[in-house]
Amino acid sequence: MSRALEGVGVVVTRPQGRTHALAAALRAEGAQALELPTIDLTPLDDAAAQARVEAALAAADWAVFVSPGGVEVALERFGSRGIARPEGVRIAAVGPGTAAALRLRGWPVDASPAAGGGAAELLETADFAPRPGASCVILAGEHGRDVLAEGLADRGVRVTRLAVYRAMIPTVDPAAAIQGWRQGRLQYTIVTSVTGLEHLRRLLGPSGWAAACNSRMVTVSARVADRGRALGIDTAAVAADPGDEGIVQALRRAVDAS
Repeated sequence: MSRALEGVGVVVTRPQGRTHALAAALRAEGAQALELPTIDLTPLDDAAAQARVEAALAAADWAVFVSPGGVEVALERFGSRGIARPEGVRIAAVGPGTAAALRLRGWPVDASPAAGGGAAELLETADFAPRPGASCVILAGEHGRDVLAEGLADRGVRVTRLAVYRAMIPTVDPAAAIQGWRQGRLQYTIVTSVTGLEHLRRLLGPSGWAAACNSRMVTVSARVADRGRALGIDTAAVAADPGDEGIVQALRRAVDAS
């Protein structure tokens, strides 16, 4: 087995419960991976909210999922309440990682960007073309961005944005990561969303964030990279695929280029 990342120190940030597989893949190649979850996805599962989701899905032409974590939370709740994929509703995902999460749970995906990921990329995807007057339900976080909703509304699509989860900062201790960044043992930090990046900065505080900026970021989109640069952390690589293997490959490229 390749040990291309032997001795490389990396902090893995992702939603709670989703850092383990990526960290294991990095360790298999010799990396010293420290897991630091930055998002805790809490379902919004009160009865009224679930009733709104079920009614909106039943009447929709399209349903759009915006993150792998959101897929996990939403479909887990759908299953527990007996909500199946409604007949005739087409399913879209904002990126390959979200699409993979849907397929893993038996929900075929009708449209998703082949690479990258985000509202702009989905809006440019040929297979995703809701006609004017069509109904589109966006299943997202409580305080997500409205770029997709606005883009669809501009095309005459009737949009319903439904919050199915709340993204919280988990209760974790960042001390080991801060020490590793300061000592130069953790040279890379993996961040896969702007929300995760913002949560990381808040979790660390000013002094800890300054330490994190000693590392270089590996991420999955230009949007995250741009926000990171604005906050003072440089980007080493942007993965072409947001899945675990795509991120590992991006880290390999960054190490080879350093």
